[in-house]
Amino acid sequence: MSIDLEAQVLAVAEAMWERDADVLSAYGSAYRAENREHLSDSRKIYQAKNSHAIAGYQRAYQAKNSHAIAGYQRAYQAKNSHAIADRQRAYQAKNSHAIADRQRAYRAANKELIAAKRREYRARKNSNRAPVGPSKGESHPGAKLNDDLVRIIRSRSGAGESLHKIADEIGVSNSSISDVIHRRTWAHVI
Repeated sequence: MSIDLEAQVLAVAEAMWERDADVLSAYGSAYRAENREHLSDSRKIYQAKNSHAIAGYQRAYQAKNSHAIAGYQRAYQAKNSHAIADRQRAYQAKNSHAIADRQRAYRAANKELIAAKRREYRARKNSNRAPVGPSKGESHPGAKLNDDLVRIIRSRSGAGESLHKIADEIGVSNSSISDVIHRRTWAHVI
């Protein structure tokens, strides 16, 4: 077989292949157009019957490939961070009224849910804190005085002794002694 003949055979075969591919593609498109509803229903039925299996496959894939998926996402975000931020800003600028309206509608429809979530958040946030309410007197972790010293301070002040002298002897500030005497602190001690 000569080279020209070979080239002609290849050209004819290629032309037939393109013609057949176009015909098959046209038949496929026509079939899909005629049976679109049936195909859609079949797909929905399959997904409904096998939703647990499909979800299981997806979870297994994600678990097995979570590092790779996260890596792809990070790489994409790093490479396209400016474009992503620009699209977000453009979307927000274009749709700011719609976004605000959706937020207001959601808040109005879900007031109780939002309030419950806030209460739950505050409870979790405060769970590691000290008991509610201020610590008084000796139970306060920073207390330098005790009930007996407070009584002594008040009796010495009532006897006419100066605050400075009492403060120096006890080892606290003048303002602390003044607060004790005027019952701004340690008011619960009689």
